[in-house]
Amino acid sequence: MADPEARAIEPRQLREIQPIDASYVQINSHFQFAPSVPPYPNWTTFSSQSQMRDLVLDHSQTNLWIATWGGILCWSPALRQVIRHNSEHGLVGNPIQSIAVEQAGHVWAVTQSGAICKLTLNSKDGWQCYQTGLDWRAQHVIARPSGGIVAVLRHVNGGIAIAETDPLVDKLDLQPARILDGVEGDVSAILADADGSIWLGTDWGLYYNTGVSKPRFVDLSIDKEGNRGLRIQIRALSYGPDMMLWIGTNWGLYRLDPTCFSYETAVQGMISEVLSLTLDRNNHTMWISTVSGVGRIVNGVWESGPSATVLPQLLGSGILNGMNSIWAIASEGVYRVETNGLTPAFRQDPEDELSNSIQCLYSDADSVWAGTARGLFYFNAGQWHKVNSSNGNEPLPWNIRSLVPGTNPDELWVAAGQSGLRYIKQCFDLPIFSPTTHVLAVAADRSGGLWMGTPDALYGRSYGNSTWKGYLAPNPAIQVMCYQPPTTKGTSNAIIWIGTAAGLFAYRPDIDQLELVRGELEHRSIQALAFDPHTNELWVGTDEGLFSSPDWHRFGTSSIYALAFNPGSEGGLWLGTKNGLERHPLLDSSLTTSIEPSHFTSENSGLADDWITALSVRVVGSTCELWVGTSAGVSCYRYQHS
Repeated sequence: MADPEARAIEPRQLREIQPIDASYVQINSHFQFAPSVPPYPNWTTFSSQSQMRDLVLDHSQTNLWIATWGGILCWSPALRQVIRHNSEHGLVGNPIQSIAVEQAGHVWAVTQSGAICKLTLNSKDGWQCYQTGLDWRAQHVIARPSGGIVAVLRHVNGGIAIAETDPLVDKLDLQPARILDGVEGDVSAILADADGSIWLGTDWGLYYNTGVSKPRFVDLSIDKEGNRGLRIQIRALSYGPDMMLWIGTNWGLYRLDPTCFSYETAVQGMISEVLSLTLDRNNHTMWISTVSGVGRIVNGVWESGPSATVLPQLLGSGILNGMNSIWAIASEGVYRVETNGLTPAFRQDPEDELSNSIQCLYSDADSVWAGTARGLFYFNAGQWHKVNSSNGNEPLPWNIRSLVPGTNPDELWVAAGQSGLRYIKQCFDLPIFSPTTHVLAVAADRSGGLWMGTPDALYGRSYGNSTWKGYLAPNPAIQVMCYQPPTTKGTSNAIIWIGTAAGLFAYRPDIDQLELVRGELEHRSIQALAFDPHTNELWVGTDEGLFSSPDWHRFGTSSIYALAFNPGSEGGLWLGTKNGLERHPLLDSSLTTSIEPSHFTSENSGLADDWITALSVRVVGSTCELWVGTSAGVSCYRYQHS
């Protein structure tokens, strides 16, 4: 499976994270959210929800809501349970970047794609989606103290606007209520006042808007003597116990008087980059997370908090289960900040071991295998498992690029980008000699022979032979490979098909000949290869359309990243693109335009994300299971097998 363009799907880690002994954490069970009418009953989505991005306390129900790269978690300390929400429950994709709880009893979430989703508490309905239109994308959402929510929208051309709910009417108007002219940079912090005014922090500075005038820019880089210093980037905003506006920046902490816009350094000598602020209203203290650690301001003096092996990146405060606490999200966990350290709030679910960055899939009657950017995993008996390396309990090395079954049902060959070719038998990684540590693709013939592509060579070996033979390899590097046996229609000898970033090559082992496929496939990035099981013809997914052998007819112009054929008697082809999943009927071995293809996206299905990176189909009884890999988890679509 060829890699799509690199996308950042996990937050940065500020330091190496050491594991925490969580043996003392109270038992908290994980459950899937179960609406009375599932939005997408044929879909199931799996994702890790350990990488967290935002949190908010629901004070009325004493729950903690957490936005993650794999969906939403709702932790109830009183019930000792964690409810998991993802795309199968109505969210528009799994990655969530902002979350808020309003007084009217709704949870609002902003997805990575810029949609806004709402869940009504004390009901059994799924998530409802609100689209912001073709030109606007939501970035942040926050509850207003007087009721309702405020959402920050960004135009595709860079403008900033505000959308709001009417507290008296349960409706969100996603047409920009205020277009904020002059706001520079990406919005990184927002604070809404009860009177309708809004504070916005960006990577260019601080802005204030009353709703009736152009936003006022507060330049924090100018000192009291009028000298301009370094550019101030806003990280966090909060009102303090003194009713001053506290401002966390990349150059320390400031306080601003909102009545006259005068400001000062909050704590002398504190110049650490601030990550988050939260006010402990019960104790009238301000808690602060910085790149150097967590602490608080008491009577204008900085008090360092407990030392810990994890660095809190976002803080929240409030009463949960009768206990007033400071809550923090850090690398792969939620913690309660205590005087003697950070206490994990709840254990992770086994599903959280799964890496969301799926690069290839393979399925058989017993298991589904997922090669990811962070190792190899398999799904069996309703649960995901991690494959450890032969060296011990270390996970299989990262960057799994390709999966091919062996001659026996319990064998699997794995192309690992940093550790060479791996051999998996009965779910265990067994040692094998690999002539290189950087394998990009692997293919196998019916007799047990193996072929693997590296950045600078093609290697092959026959069944039972441990010696690899090097062959001429195309340039640029190999992206995908597949083996075509000599019995395939129209060929007299075996062919190794090799897809690169600059075209498709056919390698004929019997004569040691490498040929470039001429015509429209020249210079195209080959991203997926698959044989039609009914005709044995090769289909090729490229960056500019789909092609089929032997005449290399072109269909469409979409960028195709994955291919899979429907095993049913009626045939059909599944296409994975960067804009969703398509199901095309086949007529006389050709895509037909007389029947409209089915198109699935994260807006109308349980897809974890619109960017499809891998596909695999298996039959279980009378049901077909289409497993879909994305950069935000794995989804499974079930339909009847004919």
